[in-house]
Amino acid sequence: MNSRKIYLILLQLLIVSSLCQGQSSHLNLILFIDDKIARSGVYDGVFITKDSLSDIQDSIPFHYEVGDLDFKNDDFSKLMKLSPNSKIIISFKYSEIYPIVKNHVYFKETTAFWLIQKYVILKVYNFDNIQNYKYFSEKVGYCIDIEIPANRISHIRKINTKNDEED
Repeated sequence: MNSRKIYLILLQLLIVSSLCQGQSSHLNLILFIDDKIARSGVYDGVFITKDSLSDIQDSIPFHYEVGDLDFKNDDFSKLMKLSPNSKIIISFKYSEIYPIVKNHVYFKETTAFWLIQKYVILKVYNFDNIQNYKYFSEKVGYCIDIEIPANRISHIRKINTKNDEED
């Protein structure tokens, strides 16, 4: 009887430890694409960290759900250990299916400072979207704004070339 209790306790500890290893951590992030919350279609998200010489150091995948970037615990720990001045690239893909199917690839190089904020609002503006014509003179590419509590007024903005594949 005594060995059975020990066996059950060890089994429970094994199950709990294996469940804990699969847990994830998250960042509070809301993603807008052309002024609409991205509710689905975001995939292959990754943070690419760089060293002081701007060489790629690590690749940290994430999964986006509305309001959250989810990471494995180990990957999240790597992000949280970065200096706020560390260079990072956020990259993700987005599929829109209406009115025609388009696959977009977005990336933004920035610093890790915004990773330690309470929340982040990431806004992507596609220049070929007619609704954005009144804001931007460019007609090719996209712009990504990052809004954080510490920097609500001035946005971090970079214009990149757009990689579209029409299916």
